[in-house]
Amino acid sequence: MDMESEEQMWKQIYNKLQTQKSVDHVHTDHEISVRYMNLLNQKAYINGEWVSAGSNKFFEVFNPVDGSVVGSVPDMDVRDTQTAIDAAADAFESWKCTTAKERSYHLRKWYNLLVDNQENLAKIMSAESGKLLSEAVGEVIYGVAALITPWNFPHAMITRKASAALAAGCTCVIKPAEDTPLTALAIIKIAEEAGIPKGVLNVVTSNRKNAAPIGALLCESPLVAGISFTGSTQVGKILYKQCSSGIKRLALELGGNAPFIVYNSADIDKAVDGALTSKFRNCGQTCVASNRFLIQDEIYDCYVSKLVEHVKQMKREQLSPLINDAQFHKVSSMVQDAISKGAKILAGAKSAPQFGKLFYEPTVLADIKDNMQVYSEEVFGPVINIIRFKTEDESLKIANGTERGLAGYLFSEDISQIFRVSKKLEVGMIGVNVGLISGAEAPFGGIKESGLGREGSYHGVEDFSYIKYTCIGNLKIQQVDGGFFEKFGSLFREHAELVESEEQIEKQRVAEAAAQVIPDKAEGEESDNEALPTVESDGDGSLSSDSEIEGDKDKTELIATAWNIPNPTLRIL
Repeated sequence: MDMESEEQMWKQIYNKLQTQKSVDHVHTDHEISVRYMNLLNQKAYINGEWVSAGSNKFFEVFNPVDGSVVGSVPDMDVRDTQTAIDAAADAFESWKCTTAKERSYHLRKWYNLLVDNQENLAKIMSAESGKLLSEAVGEVIYGVAALITPWNFPHAMITRKASAALAAGCTCVIKPAEDTPLTALAIIKIAEEAGIPKGVLNVVTSNRKNAAPIGALLCESPLVAGISFTGSTQVGKILYKQCSSGIKRLALELGGNAPFIVYNSADIDKAVDGALTSKFRNCGQTCVASNRFLIQDEIYDCYVSKLVEHVKQMKREQLSPLINDAQFHKVSSMVQDAISKGAKILAGAKSAPQFGKLFYEPTVLADIKDNMQVYSEEVFGPVINIIRFKTEDESLKIANGTERGLAGYLFSEDISQIFRVSKKLEVGMIGVNVGLISGAEAPFGGIKESGLGREGSYHGVEDFSYIKYTCIGNLKIQQVDGGFFEKFGSLFREHAELVESEEQIEKQRVAEAAAQVIPDKAEGEESDNEALPTVESDGDGSLSSDSEIEGDKDKTELIATAWNIPNPTLRIL
């Protein structure tokens, strides 16, 4: 059985299993199908080859829904990473010389193949991250650059960084999160099928123990020109220090503490929908998820009542697990800290073991104070923290009273207020009357301790390139051989010859027309034709005389001389 037939067979089996299962088991058994997908790789990718770790060690990847093993991947160390860096450095010498057209061809082919494999990629992503299948499907939409990516968006983070790097002419060493390496390897397999040359993309997998020394090597290696990291602010600060010895280019997309502000003029139903979208996507495990919900006095009771009602009605198929035990305990402890300091429970605030050991109920807490962890720290879980405020100035003081500045949201129907608040919010991205702000065409990034640089849009490509200024003076163009000037000069000469040929034809036509208008003098009679202006066609059916273009004669000859064009006949019109 060939690979295509086998993949089709397993796809049919998977679809049959799905139709037999109830909606309440949307995650269960994804691993049954993904085990047999040709995209499920269990080796790393270095210099165009699928390889094991030099130590031959592996580590297992678990499904957070039920704790089952999805697969295993090489547990690499700094020696393997150095091999990947060397491969990327070698590949850079040829990749940087490719044209934008060549690079765009590879990127477009990679993109098309990713779209074709969207369903299979989503299944792998859902199996290793616990993300809802519907969300997983939605995500599939300078030199050597080291890309260190997180687990919460294992597909989007890699493609957003790598596509910009490759477009700029860089090569990459990718270090995916230890929780979700299988998605990264599947993406690279598709890149290989797209024909991206060996060494241009490399993937190093490792467990948590080896992650720190690998990160240090990437930051300190003289062969690595830049680092692009998405993750916690704590780790970002460590990488920032490690890069300082080499003054390395650094792009950091770090944690947030996003305010979600609802003003009196807001459409309450829209604001409730926006809150659910912003907070509970991927179980609140996104860097732009709203963390502090600021509700103005007049609408507080009405808004909170509707919000709690919707949260309590959330069904099993709308819920995802937290990624691992550490994250589960972090969320639980932060909620308990808030409760112990006076927070009021409006919904949830406990685990949901009936769905799995890493599930936590959608939670709403009110009466949040600034001495609580949920106020000052990013929860990264399904917890809504509500704060009441009276005035616009008070809302801005609370919203900006944090060291983070990634994203912010505001709901208002007052256009003056929208522009006023947007200008004063200390964040890199703002959603107005929407709960989802990301887009490929929009720059993504924050200020303060939420990071440096931008991803997405053309700004994302700029993070992988330097600005170089070249000043050329005192150059005699006619003495330059080869390159642009010779090629352009050749084209210029060809154009001149074409114009000359066309003008000869045009002059002949005009002469014939003039002969019909001006009668010949009798033989021996003195002709005064020299006093008449020469009539020429402008090529558009109109006529002009020599006097109309006389002033451009010197310019014409100057241009022709500069390009060394013999017998110039160019006309300036």
